[in-house]
Amino acid sequence: MGTFKVEIDVKSYLTILDGRRVYQRGKTWDFDVGRDLSVAQITKAMEDKFQWSTDQRITIWYAAADGPVPLISESEIAELFDKCNDSRTIRFGVTIESKNNGPAC
Repeated sequence: MGTFKVEIDVKSYLTILDGRRVYQRGKTWDFDVGRDLSVAQITKAMEDKFQWSTDQRITIWYAAADGPVPLISESEIAELFDKCNDSRTIRFGVTIESKNNGPAC
């Protein structure tokens, strides 16, 4: 079984921090995980590295045959582990956007 490397690519975004508009530059980072990875763990990792305002949300994406798909369940993560078993690397994209479905700020 062993570990997998998860790569998270966070896109640049605007947010409001302490009443000021702040441009946050995108960043890619990686960490090692076991097959017990969950959506909640990815969200927690994001919260530890990035800040966004209360009127924003994150969306986690992964590549599917017909384009990027939002990650919504652990069953999708399990499928990604199976699909990426040879490379041992799983890649996710993350966008931070307004909860009102429009661009932030």
